[in-house]
Amino acid sequence: LVADQPPEGEVSDERIRGAILAAMQRESWADTLHVTVDVRGGEVEFYGFSRSASVQRALRVLAENVPGVGKVTDNTQQLRTLLES
Repeated sequence: LVADQPPEGEVSDERIRGAILAAMQRESWADTLHVTVDVRGGEVEFYGFSRSASVQRALRVLAENVPGVGKVTDNTQQLRTLLES
């Protein structure tokens, strides 16, 4: 089976996800071990855990700067909040 190719000029979800993961690996603040990236139809969703609200904001900005991204949803939870519960 061959995956459907995106229309000419559009970026595939796999390429978007790969670009986001590569950008995250270049940043010391991005916890790639604790964050999962899902891309569907150019919409990015983050799941997992982050160190702070500033990391959550930075992940959003990082994703928004990747070509082909239309929307970013952050479903991560802050580790500090979980530890205090």
